[in-house]
Amino acid sequence: MLFYNRRCLYSTIISFLLCLFSVGLVEAMNFKEIVEHYKDREFYLQHNLWYRDQGKIYWFNYILAGDFIPIGSKVTVIKVKSNTFKFKVEGRTEKFSINMWNCQISYEKFISRILGESPPVLEGLNEVDQKGIQFGKVIEGMSRKGVFFAVGYPPSYSPSREFGSSDADKPLNQSLDSKELVYFKNRFDRILYYFDENDLVVNIRD
Repeated sequence: MLFYNRRCLYSTIISFLLCLFSVGLVEAMNFKEIVEHYKDREFYLQHNLWYRDQGKIYWFNYILAGDFIPIGSKVTVIKVKSNTFKFKVEGRTEKFSINMWNCQISYEKFISRILGESPPVLEGLNEVDQKGIQFGKVIEGMSRKGVFFAVGYPPSYSPSREFGSSDADKPLNQSLDSKELVYFKNRFDRILYYFDENDLVVNIRD
């Protein structure tokens, strides 16, 4: 009986830990490790990155307003704080700042999607993908992978519509494989991309 109880206890503990990992409560890096990994180091942008005036970028990933830093650009991280992530781009004088306030996915996961230790591999993309990536926008006929390269990843929460707020509102885009992905130009203006059975963009609703 004692052996049976111990086995049940071990099974329960393992199941609990697996559950923690699955919901993201156990992260690969704590914040101190994130700072040590990124600060004062060089990385490459893994997708085009849209920014607003004065180099402002939001974790909601507002697109198609302002300008974008091209995919593959070499960057140096200059500051890593809980609510902001700053970097500079090789060959440019301005500094860029990602507003991480109230980010609803893990800090590490969010930044690792943007920055990599080597340039992204763009081989195997179709001509429409290449055109969309060049102009930083989504075009009908693009692949899902091409969309992520062109405009980054969609936000996991919609932004609050309350004036001046940086808060998140409702869960959104809970699967990157969804037939419909929602992006935002600002907290009021959304744009939807629809995919067909071949994972190509077939419709854009702006």
